[in-house]
Formats: sequence, C-alpha cells, structure tokens
Amino acid sequence: MHRAGVLMALGAFLVCNSAAETAQERPMRADAVIRSETKLVQVVVTVWDEKGKLANDLCREDFVVFVDGVEQKISYFSHERVPVSFVLSTDASTSVEHKIPFFRKAALDLLAPFPNEKEQYRYGDEFALVRFGSKVELVESFMTGRELSDRIGGGSADPFVRPAYDKGSTSLFDAVYASADVAKRRSMNKRRAVILLTDGGDNHSVYNFKKTKSFLAEMDTPFFAIVSPQVYLLQDLFAPPKKQKDPTSTTIDHPSAGGLPVHLYVSTEADLIGPAERRGPRNLKELAGISGGAVFQADDETDIPRIVRALGAAIRFSYLLEFAPSGLGHIKRPKDWDGLHTLKVQLMPAEQFRGYAVYFKRGYNDPDP
Repeated sequence: MHRAGVLMALGAFLVCNSAAETAQERPMRADAVIRSETKLVQVVVTVWDEKGKLANDLCREDFVVFVDGVEQKISYFSHERVPVSFVLSTDASTSVEHKIPFFRKAALDLLAPFPNEKEQYRYGDEFALVRFGSKVELVESFMTGRELSDRIGGGSADPFVRPAYDKGSTSLFDAVYASADVAKRRSMNKRRAVILLTDGGDNHSVYNFKKTKSFLAEMDTPFFAIVSPQVYLLQDLFAPPKKQKDPTSTTIDHPSAGGLPVHLYVSTEADLIGPAERRGPRNLKELAGISGGAVFQADDETDIPRIVRALGAAIRFSYLLEFAPSGLGHIKRPKDWDGLHTLKVQLMPAEQFRGYAVYFKRGYNDPDP
C-alpha cells in the first residue's frame, strides 16, 4: 500500500472514531489526570515486587511523589478493584503469522471473567479489539468480554486470522496512536489501558516516533506492550525444559476505604512478570514510559498469555494517588518551556523496595485557566 493510502486509511479510521463519539452521549471521565476545577493531579501507579508478583499490599506512606523535583503531599490514596476499558491491539502482519495462536490465547485470557463471573459482572470491564499490519483496523468497538470472546475462533470471521490485504508491512506506531485514540474517545469507564501484542517491528507507519510519543503524553491512557520472541533455528532442540507452572490463582479480602472488603487478585507462579521480562525494544519502552505503561519481553511464545493475564490483573488493581501541586512558584522556567511538569513516584524507604518495578505517567500539563 502506498504511503498516501495508509494516511487516508488511518485518517478515516480516526475520523470515524470522532464521528461515533459525537453521535453518542458519553459519561464524563472523572479519572482524568487533572481535575481543572480543583487543580488536583491524579496519578495511576502499577507496581510489581522484586519477584514479579503484583504488589497489592502497599499503603499511602510507602509512596513519595515529586513534581519538578519538589516533594508533594498526597491528599488522596486508593487501591481497590476498578472497572477498566481495555483496548487489545494485535499485530497481524506476516512476521507474526506463526504466533497468532498465542496472541489468540492471550486475548481469551484477558477477556475471561475476572476473577469470576460475579465480580466481572459487578465491575463491568469492557474490551475493544484493534488489528494492524500494513494498515490499522478497529475490528470490534467496546463490548463485554463474553461478547468479544464469542467473535474469536469463528473461522474466516476470526479477527485473529491474518487479513488478505496485508502485504508484509507493519504500521506499529499508527496502531499505538489509533488504539490510544479509541480508548480516549469511545470508552465508558474512567480507567483505561492499551495492551499491544507484537514482535516490535515498524516499517510502514504514517505517524513517526516523535509524533506518537507526543500524542501519548497528552492521553490519560497507559500503553503496555508484550513483545514476542525472535525466531531462532533449533530453539526447541537446545532449550532446557521449562519448569511446570501452577495455573491456579486465588483472592484475598483487602480492606478498602470505608472498611468494605474488596477481593484482591493474588498472583501465583503462573501469573508473574519477572525482572528479565521487563525489557523490550527501546522505542516501545519510551512510548510506554511516557504514558505510564511498560514493555514486557516474552522469551517464549507460550509466555505471552501468562504476561497478558498478569498485566490485566495489575491494571485492575492499580494505585491511585492525588495531590494539589505546591512549592513550584520559585522554579525558573526557560522561555520556551512547554508547560510539561516532570512527575516522579518512588517507593520509600528505597532499601525495603529494592527490585520493585513502579510504572506511572512521567509528566502532566497545568489545567487551562
């Protein structure tokens, strides 16, 4: 497909999203990073411990927030199960054709009731599906996990079947851009996230890295990528046998605000995201970092569903911190300052949380007057 054709296709894709949004009433999204009426800043934080387990036992005193190097007072803290609008964006290019069964399994694991049918119905997670190769498609807009699961595995209509039009090119940056746009414009829930499955290659995008990064910085949607392993000849012959993993999981009661019990997901051996998996292509890591997300590298295709499952749990139980920025008036700004404040979240004391992985949005802009 010619570059001009890609531009027209992507433009039509985004315009359709905008038109659909105008045609429907959407609830206000109170989970924005900034509440302009109170000038409070909200930060969503996801944390894994040094072993790769979801860190779900932290309290307000464990977190320290800095804006432009100045420590801020956390005025609100929350850690409880919330409904999430997920956009699953899957690579359908020629380079990942043999990995499609693992991508399909990962999607079904994410769409499965979490942690059970009753809790899933209560919280109302919703899911959209984007597919990309030489162009980007919104295959299914937001619906329940059960509804989208029923559309997967349906023969030629299966969204994970590689489209006939694909010519081997990959529009990865365009897919990131479009998926974040879908999450922002079409989602019903306050909490949103994009999960992208890919081998990490891009050779056909209209939007370059710089423009995609700038767009993600303005979004309130963390972007996570799971990168499949490269193909190596005789890999199975020389690879050591893998340790069997316990596929079970459980829940515990966790006190939330007001003393009401909230069922928190407890990861097991089958649901870890270990330190060695917290790596990936540099460009994807930078895009994910600016949005508050992360990149995970699967060493084997069979790891992809496990990482997606663990990631889905972590996003649903992210921490929410809120503060009113203060102490910034004395900071000298350059004349060409773009208004972006640098945001940093740490766990303290550092010795106690050595090896923990903390993900959060890296900056925010002042609200409009």
